[in-house]
Amino acid sequence: MVEHATSRRLAGDWRGACAAAFVHEQIDLADIARRDGAEVASAVEDELRHLVPDLLRWHLPRRPDGLLRAGRYYPLAMLGDRQALIAFAPERVGHPQRIILRFWPLAGANRWARRDDTMLLHRERWDSRCTAELGTQCAGWTGGLLAALLRLDDAGRHAEAWAAAGYTLESSADPDAALGWLRPMHLALPTVACRVAPASELVKIDFRGHYLVLGRPPSRVRLVRRAAYHRVDEDRRRAEVAEFGRPLAEVPTLPHSLVRRPPALDGLLTGRLRPADLHPLVHEALFPGAPPPAHPVERLRPVVRVHCDHATHEVVMRDGTLALPHSPAEIDRERMLRALGGEVQGCVAAYDGWRDPAVRMPSPMRTLRASVLALVQQGDGPALASALDNGLDPHLRDERGRTLLHLLPWLTGADLLDRLMATGLPVDVRDLEGRTPLHDAVAHGTPDLVRALLAAGADPNARSTGRWPSPARSTTRPDLAFLRHL
Repeated sequence: MVEHATSRRLAGDWRGACAAAFVHEQIDLADIARRDGAEVASAVEDELRHLVPDLLRWHLPRRPDGLLRAGRYYPLAMLGDRQALIAFAPERVGHPQRIILRFWPLAGANRWARRDDTMLLHRERWDSRCTAELGTQCAGWTGGLLAALLRLDDAGRHAEAWAAAGYTLESSADPDAALGWLRPMHLALPTVACRVAPASELVKIDFRGHYLVLGRPPSRVRLVRRAAYHRVDEDRRRAEVAEFGRPLAEVPTLPHSLVRRPPALDGLLTGRLRPADLHPLVHEALFPGAPPPAHPVERLRPVVRVHCDHATHEVVMRDGTLALPHSPAEIDRERMLRALGGEVQGCVAAYDGWRDPAVRMPSPMRTLRASVLALVQQGDGPALASALDNGLDPHLRDERGRTLLHLLPWLTGADLLDRLMATGLPVDVRDLEGRTPLHDAVAHGTPDLVRALLAAGADPNARSTGRWPSPARSTTRPDLAFLRHL
């Protein structure tokens, strides 16, 4: 994905780069020009030309299972009158890992999502003009003063870390107890303060019941307990004016994303990331002059060893099917046991469970299925196409009975519809809730995928049989209005 998106971006095709990185841009530059003026439209287009969509995807916060955190949106750049270029994460967990770009007023962006300022003003995470700033912020992290400060913070000696960085820390509370969550980049704070509030003599960091108030230059740091629930009475306001010259509510706040350690640096320090795991632009910023990391292609193994009776057999995926080391008579005898109320075991369970979620497969086969579904979850269409080239049986069903045809909205970068149908998958195949691939395409797919399924013969009136039955064409999406005329 990174290589494909990079090649399109360097060729000047920002739309192609977004498509390669599974970033769906819903931006009409002509409409912006009519509504907000040609100058704003030009500024939006300039931001999009410098957007690195694969770097944005790499940096967005994730759940422990690797999926993007759902129900959040990230303002990338403020343009015009209170409008911003905004990246929307998937609406819910389990939805396609598609990122949506919109140019919207910030006040109207919270219809279903929760605002997250992780990316706001943090251009080194998505802007090709600013990726080197991460290296400036983390300069010398492998040794020297910065590394020593980070080690002191990790050891819980936060007051010593601030003192070693040259700050005079004043606090009525225990700083080691209060500052444990912040984990700041001490040496980068002057630069951050200049970026966020160039004209202010004071800036503050708001965190967990406290303010850190920094002067300009920020050599003096004061740790102040915040008013509970922001309830500031007149006595407190007068005390703040006497101490700082104005109420703290009027002092500019530094975003946590600019103050705390960058996730890439934190991952390297904790051992969660290796240099080879970094995005190429992040690697270039943190390891200047070093050769770029090599990312070998990981291929799915077409041979799985399963326990069968008292032996271990190899189940081989070849030419799109599972080859079993048993005669037809042995396979029929095993399936007869299932027809009489028993359970199939070993190789036959591997074959039947791949195509029927009601059959429990051996553990190695479940691991292989999870690996294939992980490719689907991440939207890696080319990797799935490569696995099919290597003999992967395309008749896989997940635990909900969905086939790869149902999961096409989760994939990008490869045209798999005709290929999957050529293997014998019917266009109206049903999952455990009676939903057809058209149901999922209407819910999560693009208009082009919906049209392709209809052209392939999908029934728009096919009704599901789950808790809320509905025809496949039932939707309120404005981009699928053509379904209402079928």
